Amino acid sequence: MISDLPSAPGAPVAGNPQQNRANSPDTPAEDGSGDDPSSVATNPNPARIGGTVTASNGDLVPGATVELDSAGGIDRRSIAADEHASFEFDNLKPGVPYHVTVHAKGFADWKSAELRLHANEFQFVTGVRLEFLAAATSITVTWSPKEIATEQVHIEEQQRVLGFIPNFYVVYDPKNAVPMTTSRSSSRD
Repeated sequence: MISDLPSAPGAPVAGNPQQNRANSPDTPAEDGSGDDPSSVATNPNPARIGGTVTASNGDLVPGATVELDSAGGIDRRSIAADEHASFEFDNLKPGVPYHVTVHAKGFADWKSAELRLHANEFQFVTGVRLEFLAAATSITVTWSPKEIATEQVHIEEQQRVLGFIPNFYVVYDPKNAVPMTTSRSSSRD
């Protein structure tokens, strides 16, 4: 009983012209996936590139700008990494060399090595680690004990009780009061 054997996928089925038409390579799919004839005609076996953008400390970097550039600048694309810091470029031409460049605020740019894809290949770009730009610099200024004591004396010379009685014996910062030295040199020179 040959008619009871299942047919191979894509093989015509006797007596079912509707299924034969749907399996024909010239007929667009009913789900709309074959509606764009330019993608099929220009790129019959497209490839894809994807990856995840991370910082040098391993944190994800969502919203980073990811650019794809082919040799000669024929195919240039730019997308933002999603909330999971992922990106993906599809419908790429096999055999064409591509470069991926990633930009993000506060980070140095990252560029991939040349990527060449095969037909129907998905290549996950590894090692997308952005380096932080130069860190903020902080400067701590300190005074010597003599400079602090001299400044405290200058402040005390201006202190008055009731606006006219000198008050030289009050220190407003008793925890950090600096003892006076016996030298007579002054920083007011």
